[in-house]
Amino acid sequence: MLAGHYRFDIGGEVIVAGPGDHVFIGRGVPHDFIVGTGAGRALFVFSPGGIEDYFRGLAAMDGAASPVAVDELKRRHHIDPVNPS
Repeated sequence: MLAGHYRFDIGGEVIVAGPGDHVFIGRGVPHDFIVGTGAGRALFVFSPGGIEDYFRGLAAMDGAASPVAVDELKRRHHIDPVNPS
């Protein structure tokens, strides 16, 4: 984490992380996170690569995509929401 605080739920374990902390999320492990009060900055590293295509597709939608289009993008990139909202 670079700035701010984040609350992660990783496989049912709650972790609060702040500047200088790091968090590992294993492949296929259900997870979620929220940014605490104020702004946050984080550096995420994905290995192996490939997820960047999902983020490019999401950015190309420019916030105007239907939930169906977002769900299709997730399906194409094998992203399975545990708690879809």
